[in-house]
Formats: sequence, C-alpha cells, structure tokens
Amino acid sequence: MSTEIALFQVVQRLEKCLEHREMALGAFLDIEGAFDNTSFKTIITAAKESGLEETCCRWIRYMLESRLVHTSLMGSNLTAKVKGGCPQGEVLSPLLWKLVADRLLTATNDLGFNTFGFGFDDIVIIVQGKFVHTVREIMQKALNVVAKWAVKEGLHISPQKTAIVPLTNLGATLDSKLNWNQHLQKIIRKVQTTFALVRRTCSRNWGLGVNVKFNISTTSLNTSLKHIASNLDDLKIASHRITDVENMIR
Repeated sequence: MSTEIALFQVVQRLEKCLEHREMALGAFLDIEGAFDNTSFKTIITAAKESGLEETCCRWIRYMLESRLVHTSLMGSNLTAKVKGGCPQGEVLSPLLWKLVADRLLTATNDLGFNTFGFGFDDIVIIVQGKFVHTVREIMQKALNVVAKWAVKEGLHISPQKTAIVPLTNLGATLDSKLNWNQHLQKIIRKVQTTFALVRRTCSRNWGLGVNVKFNISTTSLNTSLKHIASNLDDLKIASHRITDVENMIR
C-alpha cells in the first residue's frame, strides 16, 4: 500500500468519526531499525505465509544467509557473515520487509483495530468511539498486540518516535491536495474577526494602545497556527503566513 492510499484511508476514517460525532485516537509508531534487525527466520516465515512458492523461499533464504561483509582499516582486513536484516540498497529489501510488516497489519486488523502502514517502518493505529475511557482501553489493547508481535519477531518500537495523538481535536482542515492553504485561510479569518473586536475597545483618545491591540491579535494568530503546525512539523509554512497577517494588521 502506498503512503498516499494509507493517508486517504486515515482521512476517510476521521471523516466517519466526525460524521458519527465520535472521538478518534491515533498511535504513530516507528519500528526501530526495521531493515537491520529483522531476523532471517522472520523474513522466511513471512514469505511462506504470503503464499510464495517453496522454490522462491529457498532462493531468498540462500540469498540472505550466504551474505558476507568485508571491511578494511589501516591494512587490516575483516570478513564476517551477516546474521540478520534485509540487504541494504537491494530492490528486493522493501518487498521482504513489507511481507513482515503485513503480518502485523493483518493481525491487528483481524482483531478489529484500524491499522495502516506508512512508508516502510511506520505504523498508524486509529481507534474511535463515543467515550474516552473506552477509546483508551481499546488503544491499549492494540498497543499490547503490537508489543507482543515486536517481541516475538525480535524487533523494537522506538519510544522517541512514538506519539499518541487525539486526531479529532487538532482543528486542522485537510483539502484534496493535502496542503495548508484552506486551514490557514480559516485561521486568518478568525484572527481578522478578533482584530475587528479589539478595535472596538478603543479610539484615538481612549482605550487600549496600538501596541496592545497588535499583541492581542498576533498572539491569537501565533497560538492558532503553531498549535496545529507543532503537531505536524510544519512551522516554516505557518511562520510565513504569520508574517503576512502581521503586515496586514500593521
């Protein structure tokens, strides 16, 4: 499954949550060193379970287990046999890892969890429901399944790259091109309304000073834009739009 298709399916799931007035919780997981740490046994088992012919499975096993690595430093040479992982830079490696990752996606989806694969080693789990404690319990069960799978396959979930996000509370607006224009325009209109209300609190001879009014408006804009941008690592885009609106307010 491509990243675009997976993203489309996630958006579809979130749209259904909004339609049914449910909350959604997303778990974004990264499998640590997926290409380097996957055992040969795991790869071969995944290949067999996917329905590959026995001849292909034997060929893959031979290709993996017969690899040698060579290194030299200051006249000293060392040769070692590779004990695990997918060959780096080989066109077959993404397919081999996909066979392994598909086992996790199948296991979690068969249990009723909405699980999607992004890229090669990123997994997204979406849980939806009416009640917070129910959503939390279901998500914990899904994470337990992933943790057991990782231990069984000798892999690890990166804690530094794992995030649990309440997706329906981000306040983001997605369009068909997956850019921020529509969302930013919505925020800008909101700030313009705030600025218009602030202007009514004073005149040339009384009320709030110009600097105070400016600070109120820009603070409102910064908070709104950076809230969503911080979740999606897009502060650069938000900063450009902040500058545009600040110039308009001045």
